[in-house]
Amino acid sequence: MSDPTDPTPGTSALRTTRNVYRSFAPFLRPYARWVVAAYAGLLGSVLVKLLEPWPLKLILDYVLLGKPMPDLVPRLAPWVAGDPKALLLVLCIGMVLIVVVHGLLSYASK
Repeated sequence: MSDPTDPTPGTSALRTTRNVYRSFAPFLRPYARWVVAAYAGLLGSVLVKLLEPWPLKLILDYVLLGKPMPDLVPRLAPWVAGDPKALLLVLCIGMVLIVVVHGLLSYASK
């Protein structure tokens, strides 16, 4: 239970967490690379998961609804700028790549 007179609430939880890591650190040292790789995989998995809805948004906006594309698209990929079918192909490939990369990073984090 935390002390109500404590000026910084949560310091006891931080202290407890630090003590747990300090107690188990000698046992985790041989596996430090694996732990770092797992955390990197977790971070990468979260970042890739954030990208997941964007290809679908672009498909809905620029392929199905026919909204005009922003000026950035013709500069990045001029061969996609005027052709909605090419844009659809690129975005579908992007969706598949996002799922594959997410799966690999998720596997790495586990």
